[in-house]
Amino acid sequence: MNPKLIVSMSWCGLLSIWLYPHQLLAQQVTNTPIKNNPATYEDDRIKVVIQDCSRQLQDIICKAILTSKNSDRKIELNGNNIKLVDFEGNEYYPTSLALANRTSENNAIEAELVENIPFKASFIFNKIPQNFTQIALLQIPLSGGIDTTVKFRNFALSTANI
Repeated sequence: MNPKLIVSMSWCGLLSIWLYPHQLLAQQVTNTPIKNNPATYEDDRIKVVIQDCSRQLQDIICKAILTSKNSDRKIELNGNNIKLVDFEGNEYYPTSLALANRTSENNAIEAELVENIPFKASFIFNKIPQNFTQIALLQIPLSGGIDTTVKFRNFALSTANI
């Protein structure tokens, strides 16, 4: 191979890295978990957006917005089925749920979602180890007028309240 061709290819490679570093960085970032970005699930019946999961002392609080699409729908949340999973396979279940202005009784809650009106929800997980900083899975089964399980994977806890 011609030595001048090798040198010019090397300079072209260096020049493209200098001119387009964002492409190189974008490739590296895709292998890391998403940090503090809302995760969204949406189908033709419901939209669920995880706004934040953050630590407050030994608790992790996940906040979400649930919006019914195309009609009013009854929704039921059961804390015995909602879970956080860490990267070691440990599972954690919420001790308290809230939906709109109501909190759970017996770790379950239901409401009728009004079409296109966002309902705030929160899930409080108690006594979570301090080394829990990344969520492998947040699973939220929905029942009532919607029977589906919403899953959010591989995201970091917000550091705002640590």
